[in-house]
Parts: sequence; structure tokens; C-alpha cells
Amino acid sequence: MGCQSGRLLRAACGIAPQITCPLYLVAGKQDRLVPWQDAERVAREASGPVELVAIEDGNHVANNRVYKYRAQSADWMATQLGVAKC
Repeated sequence: MGCQSGRLLRAACGIAPQITCPLYLVAGKQDRLVPWQDAERVAREASGPVELVAIEDGNHVANNRVYKYRAQSADWMATQLGVAKC
């Protein structure tokens, strides 16, 4: 895939290895705007810790299936901030 995919992805090519902060990525596998494999690539190339959630029946950013990752993302953020989970 490399840096050929799309204009935005080409512009960001080579940036992911510079990301060292924790990342929580959500991708919908039915996204017609941005291929979910782009999130997979960022997760693979980033230098910091990454949590990738790929929602099988999710559309763009899995906005149609937010209930499938909302609690997980809240727990992830609580962990990153060092606060107790609800």
C-alpha cells in the first residue's frame, strides 16, 4: 500500500513513526471514505502504544456503531489519565 492510497495519506506519509503518544484508533470496515486499512497502517507504524478497534459493520469512524466501542474508549482514556474506571 505504501504512500499511494490517497491525497491525505500521501501528505501524512512518514509521520506515523514520529507519533510516540498513546493512540486509540477506531475504524469502520464498511467506511467508504477512508479505508480501515489506513488505520491499521498507522497502528503498525506508530512508535507509541496503540489500541486499534476495527468495527466489522461500522461506517466512517464507526459512527453508526458507537455503542460497540464507547465504553472501551472511556476505559482506555481513564487508564491513560490514571483515573479509576467507572
